[in-house]
Amino acid sequence: MDRRESNAGRFAAASASRFRLSMSHHDASVVALAERLAEAKVATLDQRHFRAVRPAHVEALELLP
Repeated sequence: MDRRESNAGRFAAASASRFRLSMSHHDASVVALAERLAEAKVATLDQRHFRAVRPAHVEALELLP
């Protein structure tokens, strides 16, 4: 599987859960990218949506203001 396929697969999984959370495509793609890069820190003002997300690589994202 090449990198584009794995990114697309993770984005699809994040997008599927975004409907439950009323999360935008942009937010879902940030989660997918954080997972792909194994990054636990995300800079966002959208605390509500990102606190509800359970990424695959860490227990929870560390949200930076």
